[in-house]
Amino acid sequence: MKKNKISRKEFISKTSKVVGGMVVCPAVLAILQSCDSNPASSTQNGLISICPDHGAKFDTDGNPVEGPATAPLQSYNYVFDQENNAILIEDVLPVDVSDLSVESAISLEASQTQGIDGSGILIYRKTDSDFNVLSRLCTHAGAVVGPF
Repeated sequence: MKKNKISRKEFISKTSKVVGGMVVCPAVLAILQSCDSNPASSTQNGLISICPDHGAKFDTDGNPVEGPATAPLQSYNYVFDQENNAILIEDVLPVDVSDLSVESAISLEASQTQGIDGSGILIYRKTDSDFNVLSRLCTHAGAVVGPF
């Protein structure tokens, strides 16, 4: 019988779905998930946005995963138009997301945000109809964070 070898990271990812209901100490969870030099990269498919000023890192939910930032990125409301595969951000900014696959992200520059956010916007597609729409303004340094 052939044995299929999987990495520690793949094993944890697959088995964590089974024990998702268990309460685990955050420190233990962080140790189990960190399989490389960047502990945040084992979450959210490794998509991380980094502030160029002080190195704060944010995950695709906008939460800080590495300091010095402690507050999450500002999120924006949107409405998903399934028929046109587009989102309308803050009832002002329409964005075509037909080319954005699930678990991938795009970034808009400030010039593309029609005045909603002078620092730009990050959009992460969690599922076919669920998105995270976030400001690119770092909550620590006030600099523009990079794309995911």
